[in-house]
Amino acid sequence: MIDSWECHICGKVREDRFISVYSKDISLELGFKEKGHVQQNVRYCNDKKDCKNKAVTFNFFKSTRK
Repeated sequence: MIDSWECHICGKVREDRFISVYSKDISLELGFKEKGHVQQNVRYCNDKKDCKNKAVTFNFFKSTRK
């Protein structure tokens, strides 16, 4: 069983209880004419306000985090 995850926002590896997932449909942002084609799931630290806020606008296709 996986008990830790990497936050997609800050890059830190955290225990499972400190990681949540923000899911959103990004089909329109990628040029599809309808929703329902591409969904992304962003892991974020649920105890860090900055990570939670950035998860809403994060996009893997436009990411610059290394």
